[in-house]
Formats: sequence, C-alpha cells, structure tokens
Amino acid sequence: MLNIGISCRVTDAKDYFEERNSLSLDWISLFNRLNFFPILIPNGISNLESFIDNCNLDGVILSGGNNVNPKLYSSNDRLSSIYDIRDKSEFEIIEYCQKNNLPLIGICRGMFILNIFFRGGLSHNIKEHVNQNHKVKISRFNNYFNENKLVNSFHKQGIKKENISPNMDYFAISEDGIIEGIYNIENSFYGLQWHPERKPNDKQTERFMVDIFNKKIK
Repeated sequence: MLNIGISCRVTDAKDYFEERNSLSLDWISLFNRLNFFPILIPNGISNLESFIDNCNLDGVILSGGNNVNPKLYSSNDRLSSIYDIRDKSEFEIIEYCQKNNLPLIGICRGMFILNIFFRGGLSHNIKEHVNQNHKVKISRFNNYFNENKLVNSFHKQGIKKENISPNMDYFAISEDGIIEGIYNIENSFYGLQWHPERKPNDKQTERFMVDIFNKKIK
C-alpha cells in the first residue's frame, strides 16, 4: 500500500464562523479503490517540510477547489474563494516534491497551481466547462488513454497554449483549445483537468495514477 499525501481545500463553515481544511469523501473512495493510504496535508502548518518528512510519502496529490490568487500569475482579475494560506502551502508542497524526487499529481486547481509554480498562467471565463462532459485529444501516454477520451469538467478558468509554463508540456487538449493534461517527466509532475474522484469507472486514469506513484511512467 502506497502512502499518498493529499492537499486540502479551505472551506468557510459559516455556521461556526471559521475556516476549515476539508476534503471531499469522493477522494477517500478513490484511495480505497487504488489501495492508497491517504495522508491529509492541512494548510497552515508552520514547518511543512518537517511534517512531510515524517509522513513517509510515496507521492502527493494536489486536490481541487478554491481559486488561485491571480496575483501569483500577474493578473488583475478578481476572483472569489481565494485563500493565500492554501497557495502558500501548495507552493511549499511542490518545492518539497521537486527537492525530494517525489511524484506529484495536480487535479483541476492542482494542475493550475502546478503550472503557475513553474511561471505559467491562466485564462478566465472559460465557457461550457462547468459540470460538462467533453472529449479531449490525447497526444501522449496512449498506452493509458484512448486517443479521444471523454472526461468530466468543473472549471471556469483554464490553461491555453499561451498560458502553459515553459517547464511543462501538454498531452491532452479539448476541441476548444483548453489544455486538460500537463506533465514534466523529469520531475514526475503531472496535471489533470478532469476529476477521477468523481468518476468511479475511469479505470484509465486510475491506472495512470497508480503507475505515476510507482514511477513507471516514461
């Protein structure tokens, strides 16, 4: 069983007037299917490197939810659901994984912040990608995915070709030009725009994730 860390979103518990680290139960179901041992990485830890050192992780997932602060990619756009504490935590997680050769997968927002960490950006007001299923064209990792893969979609921001980091390549793109899968083989970093935790029959993505954390992807 692999020990996989996963970042938490920040939710506003209005009835209690407090902010919380949280994670959808869908993720726990996915971890159970993949025989991963989930280790939640909360936002706000003062010494995140020491925390991860003590977790004996085999890899990390950056989960979805919340928006990345546009200031991190030199944008003046105004977005809701921004929590700097999460952006800081996930930047530190990426730095740790890079330093310690630890595989990392970013899902939706997780893909965004991975791209932004490596000096990429985002486009806003993406249409017809919220609670929609659509096909993406796969240009690499075809031993895992169909050439035209049907994926789910829950995002209003997105990565276009002009936004992608110079340190990342893409392997999945939608018909309207939104990049849906990115990678950096050298660092074992991968990003998926779709949500495998919300699609329990997506065996292709699940096998891809397992092989990433077992360092079988080339």
